[in-house]
Amino acid sequence: MPHKTRSTPNRINGDFPMNLLQRAVYFGFNIVEELRPQPTLSDVIPFRIEASAYPGDCLARTASPSRILSNLFWLGLPVEAIEAALGTVRIVDVGCGKGGYAKLFAKRFGTMESYLGIDVERRDAWDRHSTRDPRCRFVAAPAESITDEVLGDATLIVSQSALEHFPEDLTFAGKVGGWAASADRPILQLHILPGPKNWRQYGTHGFRGYTKRALAGLIDAFQPRDHRVFVLGGKACNEVHYRWIYDRLNRSVRDRRAADTDAYSTALATALADDAARLNDSVDDACFLVLATMHGDGELLPALQRHMAP
Repeated sequence: MPHKTRSTPNRINGDFPMNLLQRAVYFGFNIVEELRPQPTLSDVIPFRIEASAYPGDCLARTASPSRILSNLFWLGLPVEAIEAALGTVRIVDVGCGKGGYAKLFAKRFGTMESYLGIDVERRDAWDRHSTRDPRCRFVAAPAESITDEVLGDATLIVSQSALEHFPEDLTFAGKVGGWAASADRPILQLHILPGPKNWRQYGTHGFRGYTKRALAGLIDAFQPRDHRVFVLGGKACNEVHYRWIYDRLNRSVRDRRAADTDAYSTALATALADDAARLNDSVDDACFLVLATMHGDGELLPALQRHMAP
């Protein structure tokens, strides 16, 4: 049997213009994938939402619910426990885009020795980041072509809203997983990615959202010693997205955040608090997801769970 290269069968990239037939096929693939029988996924836990932190540092009032939840996760990481487990923090940020998270990671991890951003397209902003912080450097390359030499002596592999854009996400996961499994040091991975409702939240966006089936394929490809799936938000945050930003099932919705920022910010703050109270641990209802994997250290992910889960 040939090696699987994709967690879902869709080969149409929603990041580029499509004709009507391609759009129909794109949505068909993603909707069918969501409706397929799904496996039971272990170690799925709710993320402890600090709703009162919004708005604030890295939590802009007009940011989407998924972006706010993602940044709350990054800001809430137990940095001391991670630094103690990894020793030296050397970050590889895959699908880094303009490198906007380089500054956040440098601020969060005081012991960060290096940051390497990888993206398929070179960005002008990379030069500014490297000039401001000599620890930061960047490489233009497809994620699937990542090599052991590029990964080097990294201890923390991260991605933000990136894996759904990789044509062959399992190829990428297999390469990183094989490299991590052969390393003689602890390696933590944190990948933030959309859930099954990606097609409804964002329309044609990337290749896929992540169902339990797709997540199971990623976990297998990464070959971790241990893993956790954190559920970021739930139905309340999704409803804010559908009412204020975009809803594929209601084409009359237009992005109204800039036009009525106060009302949007109030609605999102309420939704964050509602989802925090519900302790959602359903991948199906997730606003966004975090896949955390660990090689080498058996204590870090339990510590991460104790800190980040209710």
